[in-house]
Amino acid sequence: VRLLYRSLSSLFDSCSLSSPCLVTIDPVVFPPPMENRFCLICVSPITSTHFGLDACRACCLFFKRTKLAGRKFTCPGRGNCVIKKDDNSTCRKCRFDRCLEVGMEYDGPMRKPRVKKEEANESNDQSPSTSSPRPVESILERIEREYKVCTESRLVQEKNLHIIFSLPRIQHVSMDLFLSNVSFSKKSFQITIFECINFVRKSFPSITELPLEEQRPVLKNFVTKFTIIEGHYRTVKLWPDERYYMSSLTTCFDMSRADTWVPKTEELNERLDLIGTMKNYATDQFSVIFPTLRKAQLTDAEFYGLLALVLCDLSELEVPERTTKIVDGIRMETFSDLQRYYTKELCMTDYSMRLGNLITLNQLTKESARMMQEEFRMYTAMFDLYANDDVLKELLL
Repeated sequence: VRLLYRSLSSLFDSCSLSSPCLVTIDPVVFPPPMENRFCLICVSPITSTHFGLDACRACCLFFKRTKLAGRKFTCPGRGNCVIKKDDNSTCRKCRFDRCLEVGMEYDGPMRKPRVKKEEANESNDQSPSTSSPRPVESILERIEREYKVCTESRLVQEKNLHIIFSLPRIQHVSMDLFLSNVSFSKKSFQITIFECINFVRKSFPSITELPLEEQRPVLKNFVTKFTIIEGHYRTVKLWPDERYYMSSLTTCFDMSRADTWVPKTEELNERLDLIGTMKNYATDQFSVIFPTLRKAQLTDAEFYGLLALVLCDLSELEVPERTTKIVDGIRMETFSDLQRYYTKELCMTDYSMRLGNLITLNQLTKESARMMQEEFRMYTAMFDLYANDDVLKELLL
């Protein structure tokens, strides 16, 4: 208002009283009243601006603390979480990203990390080091590393299979996928079995301390569950529903076209009966894990944790005491690392629901594995489907 008054006064002073002066004043546009404005991040009502933006004090303080601490967050969902100011469970990753999207900046002094006196004294006594020690690898990080090695090896072998099998492509936005069938699935399953055994021994090296005869039931118990968990998890990540099921890294079954599951070149007398049996089995299987898995929205780290928990569940086996001690140690290490992941990386104070989802999925996987073994026995007895496959018979019979 003062600026407007001064501009008007100078304008009138420049006009003489004897000579009339035509004055035009542009309309002044005022911002909306504060009581009608909302925080651009959490949409809560605000009465003042911060950092030059329509943002509440809580969001600005959160942004400032995050910048000062140099923290990085991980979204437990899909990057579009609802942001609520007074909700402690609000995703911090999405909240911080929203602050950046609206143009929030903090140019103040950055806090220097405090150094403990003991550490300072030690650094004075020792000569400076040119390299910092490598942090100890956690069990989830080790599983992640070995799982990626496992998938890379399987991808190479699956691509070689594609040279033999001429599978039709399936349209997908980000991956080259092909329509699978029983013949290809048998071959890719054999690849998965051998690579899965290597994955277990490298991810959980304490297992290799057992004699081979004691490793065998642990590995046999895990391989079937591994294929189930991975197939379901990859299906949820790549497809919005269960029309397609990921049966390998590069192939999937079209659940709406059962006629493509069994090639007509297969020497099967009861081809239609086999297809009907497979459809019933798929319907039963999908009702076990998928509802819980889609609702849980697992992160990759939780997927790795679930693999460890499944490995350690030997409740249906009779194993020596030393085997039990080893898997109990793996289980405790996994739970401890999951707690670190939830509290440090996801910044969660209450993670009981997410941990409960993993425990539930572990139990559901056991039920799914039992169904798979029963179905395999039926395929072998009624349709002679795996009569010449000693590896699969050793695993599932």
